[in-house]
Amino acid sequence: MLRRWPFETSVGPGVLLVGDRGLQGVVLGSERVGGGTGTPSDPGRPGRGGRAGDAGVVAFDRRIVPSWVEPAAAAVAAQLDGATPRTEDPPLDWTVVSLFTERVLRALGQVPAGTTASYGKVAAAIGAPGAARAVGRALAANPWPVLVPCHRVLRSDGQLGGYSGPGGVHLKARLLALEAGAAALGDPEAWRRVLASARERLGAADPALGRLMAAVGPCQWVPDGAQDTWSALARAVVAQQLAGPAVRAVRARLEAALGAVETGSPAERYLRVAEDRLAGVGLSGAKRAALGGLAEAARSGALLAMAELRTMADQAVIEHLCGFRGVGRWTAEMVLLFGLGRLDVLATDDYGLRRGLGVLRGGPAARPATAAELAEAGERWRPYRSVASWYLWRLAERPELLDAPTKTRRQASRRNAS
Repeated sequence: MLRRWPFETSVGPGVLLVGDRGLQGVVLGSERVGGGTGTPSDPGRPGRGGRAGDAGVVAFDRRIVPSWVEPAAAAVAAQLDGATPRTEDPPLDWTVVSLFTERVLRALGQVPAGTTASYGKVAAAIGAPGAARAVGRALAANPWPVLVPCHRVLRSDGQLGGYSGPGGVHLKARLLALEAGAAALGDPEAWRRVLASARERLGAADPALGRLMAAVGPCQWVPDGAQDTWSALARAVVAQQLAGPAVRAVRARLEAALGAVETGSPAERYLRVAEDRLAGVGLSGAKRAALGGLAEAARSGALLAMAELRTMADQAVIEHLCGFRGVGRWTAEMVLLFGLGRLDVLATDDYGLRRGLGVLRGGPAARPATAAELAEAGERWRPYRSVASWYLWRLAERPELLDAPTKTRRQASRRNAS
């Protein structure tokens, strides 16, 4: 009998299908489980174990859930956000696929995140050169999308090829983009290539944003590379309800205050800075209290380390960070953006982003967009909403940017006419 474990992801609901011999399938974006026929990605076709349908799927008794189930669901959700979970691979029930499909899918373990392989290369890796089409059919029958990364296999000409997961090649492109972004962190040249790809995709999806990007030039967003969670949160807490110049000034004074303490982590040094010195930094009492509480949480281990956050889905990171005093969703989203370098974050409550979208749509005198309008617009920018955000912030600061290309064209036309 199959049992189902429902979970949420950034692309919609998911379900793990768990049998007596292990994980039989991962279903994403489907409500069919429990009432249809066939395996998740190969309907109506039994594997070696003879499974031919999921009509017998039942819910788990949560008192007897295998220990690997919840981490497996978290791993799927994390990978859909470009994170790299550190969990052990769940036990897969290989009897639900043919022996050839098993060979193909096992070979994908040699294609790490941030890289790709061609169908032909996978065929050669399993000792079946010339079987690229058969490899494609085997990948289409993958019952464990995302966990077994069939999305990393492309056509020989570099085109995406097909993808049997929900959303088809759009989900495949998202996964590849986010994995490439995560792999590029810390490599300036690779990061520039990621941002250039993002500009190309965004310009094609949203011509108005494309004009803004042309006016601004290459994206200069670089995650700050904070090595500890407290420091990443401190940068975001300082920025709460402050404009850019004030933020930079307070951050500089806070760094100077911490630098005066000789040893310890940033959180430990914060706890040793005198209260009057912190007040002179320019932090409000509420922010000082919040940073103090976060520093205590970091010291006790209650606040997860950055290394752990890097393995988690965006929403899981947000929920963890919002459990601490002084940290709301916006602050957690800034950690995702600038601390973790996640490519597909859109802080819909951010005034600067709403102001930027209003200017983009209606000019400098336009009202700021609502959070709902920003969220709707952001659907066109996936999976690069963080890059789009960087450009909207620039426009909010300098609404005249959109006029610059027009003036340049007019001046060029006058010169050519004369």
